[in-house]
Amino acid sequence: MKAKPVAVRKVAVAKKLAVLEEAGQPWMTISYIARRHGISPSLVFGWRRRMAEGGKEAVRAALFQKGRCRTGDDT
Repeated sequence: MKAKPVAVRKVAVAKKLAVLEEAGQPWMTISYIARRHGISPSLVFGWRRRMAEGGKEAVRAALFQKGRCRTGDDT
């Protein structure tokens, strides 16, 4: 018997950053924020860990390589 494939939702970078910004508020809990956005608390914890490890720079670099991000010095 084969296992059923699990649906994987891709979450936009902007939404991840918004959720993480909300999670940074001292009066918010990760569980409450996750329920509010319809995602698993473990996702938020993972995003937060990756962000602490330099994830924001990695996201910015990936977008820059795809031509979606401007550095700001050419404006």
